[in-house]
Amino acid sequence: MKKLFAIIACVLLLGLTSCNNAQDNSKRTDNPSADLRTLFKLDTVDSGSTINEYDSNANEYYTIKTAENKNATLFVYTTAIDEKVKEINTQIDYFTVLLLRFESTITSDEVSAVSSTFYKDEIMKAESFGLEKVNANSLQYNVTISSEVVDSIKAGQTGYKISTIYVPAKVTHVRSGSTVLDVYMMLPLYAEIYKDTSASFEGLNDLTTAIAFENSYIVKA
Repeated sequence: MKKLFAIIACVLLLGLTSCNNAQDNSKRTDNPSADLRTLFKLDTVDSGSTINEYDSNANEYYTIKTAENKNATLFVYTTAIDEKVKEINTQIDYFTVLLLRFESTITSDEVSAVSSTFYKDEIMKAESFGLEKVNANSLQYNVTISSEVVDSIKAGQTGYKISTIYVPAKVTHVRSGSTVLDVYMMLPLYAEIYKDTSASFEGLNDLTTAIAFENSYIVKA
């Protein structure tokens, strides 16, 4: 199992870093290992259904596919934020949780397009993912951090963390009738900053100890 964790740490990259905007017309695909396919339940994603509306006659469009039972594929990832908050001298307003992907070239324009396609009110409803218990009417990936929490951390309080619920998805980008991108992405549904425990994440698959993300959020000051 330790070997599996090491593999996962190596192949998962941040979705908003190391991107470029050069147009690439070659088909870019993922080939996750059997262990990763099992961990993220990717076979159920492959056999799932497209959740966004799109015009197949358009010159360019994206499709986002999730498992039919989306709730069964959700997982939680948690990161301590104490040290990050202490490092920043300016006032922190919020954290933006990142889209995560496997090792495959993707441009920042594509990441933006996936985000704008996915984070729409008609898609991002908590109940559509079986998450009625989260503390939001609709899901979110920007998390406000209160000045009280910031002040507490800088005064020496510890134990604050940010937990994020992700859904694995298959993202396809079609341009001029050809598929140029066909990859898996972990899309953040809901994130919360808290101390100790939160009921929002009870009962969900917690992969915090199985995945070593370099970072899963960026801080906005």
